[in-house]
Amino acid sequence: MQTESFHLRDWTAALERARSLRLQSGYAAAFLWPVNVAPSLQDLQMLDADEQRRASRFVQPVHRERFIAAHAGLRRLLASCTGALPESLQFERAGAYHKPCLQSATLRFNLSHSQDWAAVAIADDYEVGIDIEAVRPIEPELPQRYFSVQEQIALAQLSGAEWLEGCFRAWTRKEALLKATGAGLALPLGEFTVSLATNAPAALLASVLPELLVEDWSLVHLDCIPEYCGALAVARGVERVAIFTVEGAAACR
Repeated sequence: MQTESFHLRDWTAALERARSLRLQSGYAAAFLWPVNVAPSLQDLQMLDADEQRRASRFVQPVHRERFIAAHAGLRRLLASCTGALPESLQFERAGAYHKPCLQSATLRFNLSHSQDWAAVAIADDYEVGIDIEAVRPIEPELPQRYFSVQEQIALAQLSGAEWLEGCFRAWTRKEALLKATGAGLALPLGEFTVSLATNAPAALLASVLPELLVEDWSLVHLDCIPEYCGALAVARGVERVAIFTVEGAAACR
């Protein structure tokens, strides 16, 4: 699978790239952008009633603003891919795990946001999942609760900053795969194993879950944001992946 990375100057360039994806088969893209300023009134009005209701539940204004900016960005990107208006997009839930999708469209997508950044994965008719996390201290017991035996053995060979980075590589790769299936944490994290060593390619190494057969999924490591770790999961059939990091796009306009 061919992977390319690009840095875009602003949000306008990101939407132009999204428009170019419309008719490309076997192609997946990830867009990452900062959401660290207050969204506009237009961003809020673009969201549907359910999104606005979810945004209103946040107690802290900064969390509410990040949610609005991330979901407005998702709508703008999907609208550019489909040729629709951002506010006209309608979402539904499909499949055994009720994964969010667009009504009457083959486009697949997944959204993630962590602190000041958001990320969206998009592909036409191929399932995708994405996860980004700000790297921060974690409890030493976390791998024992959520990681496979093989992952715990691999982590035991690391220490200090390398151990922490290995934990986040494993977590984001596992989360991206679970989000691609739509299952989320409904599937046991310890029943499948991903690579986590610094120099090892991102990969699903072993699994006993029918939803996560090794031959059905590919992983891409996302390291384009300092002090963040991320992963993109794509279903079998995707031949090309493009990663777009938007520079200076503190808000979607």
